Amino acid sequence: MRYERSGAQSALGRDLVPLVLRSSEPPTENINMPETIQPHILIVDDDPQICDLLQEYFTANELRVSVTSYGKGMTAILGDHAIDLVVLDLRLAGEDGMALARRLREESGIPINHPHRRAR
Repeated sequence: MRYERSGAQSALGRDLVPLVLRSSEPPTENINMPETIQPHILIVDDDPQICDLLQEYFTANELRVSVTSYGKGMTAILGDHAIDLVVLDLRLAGEDGMALARRLREESGIPINHPHRRAR
């Protein structure tokens, strides 16, 4: 048996399966695995309408989505799931979105998108 890098990449350009087991031996069991792994998007926004809109759009385009409205929720989700992109509201109520973005940038290489809103 040998291990080698897979060529599988997500729509975001990140390796989804870094190593693939290659063997000349026949498989001993039938494992049903999806052909592709859906990229996972994390939405961090305190506006429920924005969250619903983004979640609807991403899921309609066959992406997995997690949603939270605060920084602690973001940290918990990042600890539990492999996230491919964070959509972060920099103007979270009661929290410094820029500080969350800086911390995320220091701790990982996950891309961050921060949509701009017009002034109300």
